[in-house]
Amino acid sequence: MAERRHTAAGDVDARRRAVAATWDAGEVIAALADDSWRVRKAAVDRAVRWHDAGEMARALVDVLAATDDVGARNAALEALERLGAPAVDALVAALEVDQPHRKFLLDALGGFADPRAVPALARGLDDPDPNVQVAAAEALGRIGGPAAEAALLACADRSGGMVQLTALDALAQAGAVVPATRALRWADVPVVRVSALRLLGNARDPAALPTLVAALGDRTRRAREAAIEALARYVDDGATDAQRALVARELRALGRPAVDHLIEALAARQPEVRRAAALLLGVGQHRAAVARLAELLGDPDAGAAAARAIDAMGPAGHRAAATAPDPAGDLSDADFAALAELLRARCGLQFERDAAYLLRRRLAPRLAAVGAASFRDYVRLLQHGPDRERELDAVIDAVTTNETYFFREAYQLRAFRDEILPTLRALRPRGDRLTVWSAGCSTGEEAYTIAMLIVDAGGFDDWDVRVIGTDISSRVLDVARAGRYTANSLRSSDLPELRRFLRRTDDGTWEVREAIRDLVVFHRLNLVDTRAVLRMPDCDVVFCRNVLIYLDRASRARVVASFYDRLTAGGYLLLGHSESLVNVTTAFEIETLRNDTVYRKVG
Repeated sequence: MAERRHTAAGDVDARRRAVAATWDAGEVIAALADDSWRVRKAAVDRAVRWHDAGEMARALVDVLAATDDVGARNAALEALERLGAPAVDALVAALEVDQPHRKFLLDALGGFADPRAVPALARGLDDPDPNVQVAAAEALGRIGGPAAEAALLACADRSGGMVQLTALDALAQAGAVVPATRALRWADVPVVRVSALRLLGNARDPAALPTLVAALGDRTRRAREAAIEALARYVDDGATDAQRALVARELRALGRPAVDHLIEALAARQPEVRRAAALLLGVGQHRAAVARLAELLGDPDAGAAAARAIDAMGPAGHRAAATAPDPAGDLSDADFAALAELLRARCGLQFERDAAYLLRRRLAPRLAAVGAASFRDYVRLLQHGPDRERELDAVIDAVTTNETYFFREAYQLRAFRDEILPTLRALRPRGDRLTVWSAGCSTGEEAYTIAMLIVDAGGFDDWDVRVIGTDISSRVLDVARAGRYTANSLRSSDLPELRRFLRRTDDGTWEVREAIRDLVVFHRLNLVDTRAVLRMPDCDVVFCRNVLIYLDRASRARVVASFYDRLTAGGYLLLGHSESLVNVTTAFEIETLRNDTVYRKVG
């Protein structure tokens, strides 16, 4: 490899222009090692546009297999990832022979959501070098799927130490459902205990409950937090009523030390732990935690779970939360009524008087931000202040509930992929347009899930596909556009085949792959603003899940009427499992599918 060839030839701009125009593959490869990141970037862009993708992929793989230059290696990795399928073929072929830098080849393969990589990675689990085994296990975890999980399970059974730990970690991160009998064996091994506890959460097996409940009192914080997250899997949206009942009985019988550990976890650094702890305290009816739960209401990540926990405790929970000390001061009946009316008029949100503590807690930071001495002053600012419009938007950001995650309510998603999409495809000519609206998309997981389902269904490659995510909160839309998520957003183990559309990053977060992001756009939209909704394009499917329940009756009717107007003839409306159109409208036809019951526009 002719390293640094461009470094001495002209200034940076000249070298960059030269590599952008070259037809010499060797020039492109040499430029990957240039001192300037601009030249390296130009080389990556040229490699991705090369006329023979297979030829370029093989040359890039040679860089990974032969260089110790970190900059060149990273540039080659970026180019390979952007090349896609040809890169997988080249990497797999390179691993057929002994490679001194085979660890880097395995790392690169893990960046692709391609099952063709699994056999080569599985062979890497038998490599004599433990570092290579670890790289193979991490890569298999990023790809996921039955074949990858089977290879990781076999590796965990025969290995020990760091290799076994990595294999179990990869299984847990991939959402693999491992039989509880196997995971329970590993739960007694200190080095892999945390990973085993996470796998027990994926299993949702009653046989695992005694071990998970006992782990709430573990001497190590990491094991306690893993048990908290695992137990939350038994009571969250994907759990059955029987699972929730079993866990509720166990949680109500907890001793004070375990309850104290749960309360302590409300201050955990990881948002998914805070959320899980709040959920468990609510299921266990532990009113000793109400004051701490009330403090958590302003948490953008766990506030919704804290509100659900207080709700689960009934009137007594609401009374305790209302009387909990609050540095922002009291919210009088008159000020609450004024705030509630402002929110109802602005976006249709309704708040009952027993939820006044929620407004008080979530708006306390806003009082501090604008320098209001009391809620009375703050209400006056919202009614008459020069920045009232902007501040009211900030209020909506603060009080809206943003509880969402990937693959939520999987039965409905299967109805969309396996029944609705084939119906729409059969009714339209090839190359038509498909538009799906995620209304109230929050941080974007639903919109991206919809795009994944469309790609996974197949048959839409030559269609103009658009998924539109809208929300009234600018804050959550910023998160959605970034497309990076914590493990909390992947807490559902349903639809594991869709995880291939997500990429694990070096900092442990998950990033939506570019092919999915290209199908999705996000816009700020107030669903109650009929004139704004009229600017939306005609849609084939509207997802509006767990939004209508927060609106007053008049706003619900207005929003649903807007959906009807925007849907094409024969279009579908999908609501949350606790929502219906009873006493809202009779305009839609109810259609019972194999996987779900949905609403359809007659036409």
